[in-house]
Amino acid sequence: MTKDEVRAEAARRLRFMREEEQASQSQSIQKRLIHADFLKDVESVGCYLSWWGEVATDRIVSHVLDGGKHLAAPKFFPEENVWKHALLSRPEEVTCNEWGVPEPASDHVIKGDNLDVIIVPGQAFDTSGQRIGRGQGHYDALLLGFKGLKVGLAFDFQVFATLPAESHDISMDYLVTSDRIYACRA
Repeated sequence: MTKDEVRAEAARRLRFMREEEQASQSQSIQKRLIHADFLKDVESVGCYLSWWGEVATDRIVSHVLDGGKHLAAPKFFPEENVWKHALLSRPEEVTCNEWGVPEPASDHVIKGDNLDVIIVPGQAFDTSGQRIGRGQGHYDALLLGFKGLKVGLAFDFQVFATLPAESHDISMDYLVTSDRIYACRA
């Protein structure tokens, strides 16, 4: 399958997922991540603010902030036409950009090398850590040169046996689903 075919198949599968099932799996995935050993000792976390069709991240955001850790989330800076991680100090300090995607209200940029882990959404993943996003390359740009842990969150239907990959694609170190955590590092 091509990346576009994978995206189309993932979108088809999402259409058949009931809202209740999406909410239930999101809760299970977040709980599994919150209790993961690799998250226990981190001090700073980059985490997307969930949007339609993505695994919810509200519990993760609250857990990180309640634990006194630093949290940053992707924010679009239109004057530079780029996404960067911006500081999020409280869950209510969120706005929506021109596409309706939630992002921090703050413009305080946190560089990737100041984050221990980045939690990433995707349209599809495989258990070796390959990821397919929405096709714009925003997360590959955010993760470029990042040395910390990269963690993908996925609904069960988003996990494929194998995915096509290109040289610029950045793979995950871990993949968290409602059923398990996959350690993807070789």
